[in-house]
Amino acid sequence: MSRFSLTKYYMDCVTSSGKVILCYASDLAFANMQLRQSSVLVNAPEGTYARQSFFRGRLPEFANGGWNWHCPALGARGRWTGGGSPVPEAVLYEQAGGRKVVWQCLVPRAQVCFSLHGKRETGNGYVECLTMNVEPWKLPVDVLHWGRFHGDGGEALTWISWEGEHPLSLLLEGGRQILPAPELRAAADGSRIAFGGSFAGNSLEFSQGKVLRTGDISRTALRYFPGAAKRLVPQSILHLRETKWAGGALFLHGGAACPGFSIHEVVHFHPPCV
Repeated sequence: MSRFSLTKYYMDCVTSSGKVILCYASDLAFANMQLRQSSVLVNAPEGTYARQSFFRGRLPEFANGGWNWHCPALGARGRWTGGGSPVPEAVLYEQAGGRKVVWQCLVPRAQVCFSLHGKRETGNGYVECLTMNVEPWKLPVDVLHWGRFHGDGGEALTWISWEGEHPLSLLLEGGRQILPAPELRAAADGSRIAFGGSFAGNSLEFSQGKVLRTGDISRTALRYFPGAAKRLVPQSILHLRETKWAGGALFLHGGAACPGFSIHEVVHFHPPCV
């Protein structure tokens, strides 16, 4: 179990009709296995659609000014354009020997054209990439808050907050990283983020109108993960608990309230004692 590496792309789209589409494409090398995983989750007024494939998965590719992703096994194809140059990579965590967690926002606010089984959708979206060769169960993190906000006036915010032994705060405004990193004070229930430092006085409030996914990842993100792979990871990871929301949000800054839409999540790495 000395070998571990993960490259994971996350892409989303919110359509004018109110559909929320989440896409994941990852390449995992673990012990003696290598897995390519692709998944799509669609939340719409008529219901939620979620599918996952480990067959001939592809990672997104950048071409002609946009990020393209195609997964024939899921009948999914998408293109994310706009936003200028990708934000420089951020090293979130690093150990001796070159073991690290690296995150990069590729498109903070994109125009999206997406099709699922031939049905075309358009909207606004977002793209990021996470690469790591540190096993997630060895990260000194208790709680993770992550999200992205698109304002009706064109604003774009992206944030990451880690709670635990290795606290971390990262905030992007559009494609610009706010430095020094402002403190992020996140409500435990995922209803609010308040900013400190150079962003003091600003906050985000979430309606949490749609729960896209909630529960132990063994029943959500890893529901169809191969059994041989599940048996290799610690139970603590299988019982890692996530809740992911989408819905209206308010960006409060400088006495003004900017309405928009947010996708955000809270992940608990270690269940509370009972």
